[in-house]
Amino acid sequence: MCIFPSYVAGIVVVPGRQDVAQNVRLSDRLTTEREPDNPYDANAVRLYHDGGEIGYVPARHAVWVAEILDRGGPLTITVAAIKHSGDARLPDIYLDTEIRTDEDA
Repeated sequence: MCIFPSYVAGIVVVPGRQDVAQNVRLSDRLTTEREPDNPYDANAVRLYHDGGEIGYVPARHAVWVAEILDRGGPLTITVAAIKHSGDARLPDIYLDTEIRTDEDA
């Protein structure tokens, strides 16, 4: 099994994603949705937690994550760390993840 460190991209960009992030716990599994028609990135992989949109796999990782998903390969993404901005006026949450697969990336 290969494990790659990553994070959730765009979590602070879209309203509502921070609300979803409030419910995330360590080791929670995130679900994926490929977006091959995404106008910004044909390799886009959207991430969800308990059905709520939370962000995307970062573009630099989405290249090979999308390839594995498109082949139907085994892949899981779990929350590895939860970080807060440290500023009470900007209660942003950032999530580090681990991407696990049995395939070479």
